[in-house]
Amino acid sequence: MRSINQCGIKGFEAWLREKVRVTNRSEKIEKYIAQQRVIYLTQIEEVKKQIEGLRAVLGMGSGYTFEVSRVLDELGIKVVWALAWHYDKKYENGDVPPSIKYLLDNNIDFETSVADQQNYEVMNICRIRQFN
Repeated sequence: MRSINQCGIKGFEAWLREKVRVTNRSEKIEKYIAQQRVIYLTQIEEVKKQIEGLRAVLGMGSGYTFEVSRVLDELGIKVVWALAWHYDKKYENGDVPPSIKYLLDNNIDFETSVADQQNYEVMNICRIRQFN
């Protein structure tokens, strides 16, 4: 199964649910996730308070660019521009990549450049977005 990467809250929980589904151990997973949320959500909310208002420009390979964008959105960091070396809006079988589908389904929108991410390109984007 193709799904979002296991990074972030939603990614980790989706990965865990799929893992136990495949191994026929689903009956206990929701209780486990609820127990773990008590531990980690409080800590994550504290971190979110400290990073509130931050914006980001990302430049990575396409898989990580769009996965990390999703995780930063979970943390409340606004991605204003994402650079990727390539962009596959559909797999060879016609499916939209899970990371892109997640961004589309959750209305997470930002500017995107598909290029080789040379320093001058990134500096111009930061200048445009006033990251001085």
